[in-house]
Amino acid sequence: MDVSHRLSTDWKMFIRELDIPDSEIDAIVERYKFDEPWEQKYQCLCHWLNTKGEQATFKQLFKAARKRGQMVLAKEIEAISKGGMSGMHAIHIYHCSPVKV
Repeated sequence: MDVSHRLSTDWKMFIRELDIPDSEIDAIVERYKFDEPWEQKYQCLCHWLNTKGEQATFKQLFKAARKRGQMVLAKEIEAISKGGMSGMHAIHIYHCSPVKV
């Protein structure tokens, strides 16, 4: 599952729920302003994963999705976390390079 492609139009609010400050979101969006919107979303998720380390969990993603009303995404994240797929490999953000902000 690719979370970056499943985030709705209020994706910045979703990223804020992951405790990424607006200044960092804006810096990533500016850096990738000529890319597709899903790339900006992907890079924000990579930044979250790289900066939060072990605190970047399925539980956090699930809570953010529920809070933003993305129930289908929340259910998919929950199913993956219970299905035994290890780590972020299951949501296609495991090969993130460090993101400069």
